Formats: sequence, structure tokens, C-alpha cells
Amino acid sequence: MIALRWGLFQNETLSATDFNIAQAVGMALRSRWEISELEMGLEISEMELTTFLDSNISASVDFCCRQLVRFREEGLELVQSSLKTHLTTGKSDFKFLAEEERTHGDLACICITYLPMSWFKNLSSNIQSEGEKGGWERRPREQLKKHAFLRYAALY
Repeated sequence: MIALRWGLFQNETLSATDFNIAQAVGMALRSRWEISELEMGLEISEMELTTFLDSNISASVDFCCRQLVRFREEGLELVQSSLKTHLTTGKSDFKFLAEEERTHGDLACICITYLPMSWFKNLSSNIQSEGEKGGWERRPREQLKKHAFLRYAALY
């Protein structure tokens, strides 16, 4: 049902890759809460995140939620635009999934957890060398291409 929550409250359309990363971060967080967040530390490693990535996220979302959300070229979207109104204001059995403030908090927690991951720590340390034009801009742009969810998490 995480796909439904993202579909309902995402700030901009998430690609399948972005959603896969967001879901993996959320699953890693949940696994830590079950063990003990304080004992594990706060940072999720790339290896830990990889264990939660879905090799075919589009098929998984289609199998679990095809009546509610789907991936199109633009990314994750609700099947019916009226679904958000129904789930957030109607008398729905699934209204607990559509609690906007709580869901935004959960999604923000995923974004905040993703941003300080170890592979972003040296993002700004590659300062332009003398004579190397544009070097200070290249590394962040490379990271944005390599880590798809980075842009979304940073903005929201």
C-alpha cells in the first residue's frame, strides 16, 4: 500500500526507479524500528538499501495495486483522479491510508533518511581545480544522474 500513499501525496510524479528507492528506504526504516533504531544507528548503508530494492517494481505495483495506481511514462499515478478525493474525504474503509499529515510525515522521513547516506557525503568536496572549468558543477550533476531519488528527496 506504500504505492497508494505515494500516488496520493507525492509532490511530483515519481519514476519507477525513484519509487523503488523510496520504497526500499521505507522498508529499511521499518526493519530498523522492529529491531531497535538506537542499536542500529541512523544511517542506512547502500548494501542494506540494495536488499530492499525490487528487481521489477513496475510488475510488483501492477500485481498489488493495479486497481489503484500504475506506472506510466510520466511515472507513478492514480488510476482515477477522483480516487484521492474519495480516500481523503469520503467514507472509505481505507481512509487510514490517506491521512494526509501523517503520510506527508512518513514520506518526509524517507526523504530525510535518504539524503545523508554515505555516498552523498563527498558531493561538495570535489572543488574545482585550477584550470578545470566547471569541475565544481560536474560532481553534483553526476550524482543526480546516478542516484535518481536524490533530486526528489532534496526538494521535498
